[in-house]
Amino acid sequence: MSTDKQQNIYALEGRGCHTVCIESSDGSPDTAFSVGLNDLFEHPEIIILGSASDVLVHTVGWAIHNLRRGKRFDSGELYDGFFDAFAVTTRPVNPKWHDKYFGYASQHLTGLKWPETLQAVQLLWPDKSGRFPWEEGCDEQVVRLQPLLDR
Repeated sequence: MSTDKQQNIYALEGRGCHTVCIESSDGSPDTAFSVGLNDLFEHPEIIILGSASDVLVHTVGWAIHNLRRGKRFDSGELYDGFFDAFAVTTRPVNPKWHDKYFGYASQHLTGLKWPETLQAVQLLWPDKSGRFPWEEGCDEQVVRLQPLLDR
């Protein structure tokens, strides 16, 4: 992890899940991701990029809240309830990104052979027209803020 990143860990509900938020000082998108979903829910960890850090943390927290109630976010469907105006979706994270984005979490994950067994999904939000970053015509800023981690 680069030295120009500030790290904050937010414990969620004190039950083995955390959200790690990395606020950028170099112009790259802020990032938040879960730690503990693989172990606690047998669900891929969740990562989201490109918004204000408090929004990112709240979004991962909302996902964890819903996981505790039996919802899953690993099928790539459209999911309502995260934001008022639009649905979000998920895509699997290519393992080549695990060290860059989840390396900090490796010391917190127990019982896993790091990083070979890690599973993660990227939660993605659309532009104002409802287009996702991989879709033609998506707003360039939305594309820049959400590098696609499935590639």
